[in-house]
Amino acid sequence: MRMVCFAIVLVASACGGYENDARTDTETINSAIYQGINISQSELDNSGLVALYHPRDPDFPNFWPRPCSAVIVKSTGGVSTIVTARHCLTTNNEVTGDTLIDPSRLRLVRTLSPGVANPNPPAGGITPFAVVEKGGLRDDIAMVLASVDWKPIADKRIGMWVGDPHNLVGTQFTAYGYGINSNDGSCTTNGNITTGAGVARSGSAFTVTQGQTWDGIGGDGQPHRYLHNATSTGGQAVFCGDSGGPDEGFISTTPGRTLLGVHETGAGTVDDVESTAFDLYLQYAVGGLYLTPNSQRTSDNLVGVNVNDDPRALKMVARTSNDKLTVTYDVPTKLLLIEGGWSCFSAATGSAALAADCNYGDSNQVWTVHTNGQLTNGTGKCLTAGSSSLVLGPCITRDFTGHIVIPASTTWLFHPQP
Repeated sequence: MRMVCFAIVLVASACGGYENDARTDTETINSAIYQGINISQSELDNSGLVALYHPRDPDFPNFWPRPCSAVIVKSTGGVSTIVTARHCLTTNNEVTGDTLIDPSRLRLVRTLSPGVANPNPPAGGITPFAVVEKGGLRDDIAMVLASVDWKPIADKRIGMWVGDPHNLVGTQFTAYGYGINSNDGSCTTNGNITTGAGVARSGSAFTVTQGQTWDGIGGDGQPHRYLHNATSTGGQAVFCGDSGGPDEGFISTTPGRTLLGVHETGAGTVDDVESTAFDLYLQYAVGGLYLTPNSQRTSDNLVGVNVNDDPRALKMVARTSNDKLTVTYDVPTKLLLIEGGWSCFSAATGSAALAADCNYGDSNQVWTVHTNGQLTNGTGKCLTAGSSSLVLGPCITRDFTGHIVIPASTTWLFHPQP
């Protein structure tokens, strides 16, 4: 990522705002980063960014001129999973739209400058075979599945933030998208505003200002969204066409990226704008996540469970192992669920980490996911990757010079790609 001074950038969402959490015109959410940096091919690969061409009924029954943005999170067996904003996948482009677009009407293009639909997307676009809701309370996030091998992209194993959005406050991230790069507010209602649209760009650094969960009557406590400043320190903003694009943070102690969520709205340069966070239901929708220590991020090691031993010790296994199991994190209970909840992570001081029957009343099973990648439970100790097993260990140590350091073996990535 090149850290340079950028001209001022404005990004607007496809809709004008919320009314009781419902957008009245969500096309503003479709946002390239206005005055953003044109990214390179390697950065396109590293970010997982992909353009999503979609219709909007009834005025654009074939293709809306500007593409939405999306991000590749998984690719196995020739099938790729792509996450985007839900409003890009409803027939009226509204978050709360009840009718999802038939996948045959969508196209995915993974190039640096695919341009606008004029009137059709560029040749060679991939047609998905499924549009997938995440379940749970409705958020501006959904997925498409496509029969295309994007495994080299997904194999970069970008981490996904699964913790409480409140904990993200103060975190800085880079935004990616294919939106316009002109400060034209009429793009919120006019799909023919296409200046600079369909070009892959980035903007940094945006700062999270607020986190939200689904609380109150009818809420389930799951992550909802996080808000961030409209204008980045580089003078950029998210605009029409960036919707569904990834927010990627470089968390301080992790060597790789962490995908915080996807763009919802862009609202000029004054009021905070919104991105959708990942909740438990989206973790389930992508098939569960794998847990890898950052100390072995480039190796083939994952976390698995030895179910044949008593006690059921957590251990490290290879990516090719039949013992590798998925993990999901539930923010309300703070449980680390194994394979959807047949057991949970548990660790007491002085013992190895185990797979135990789930009990959120047990402080040894209540984990906090920190933005630096560490996982702590009621003991105050950190989940630590040993040579083969998982244990509790100190969250900070001192190096040979006496400086305080965070051991790489205590920082983890949740990622959907095995």
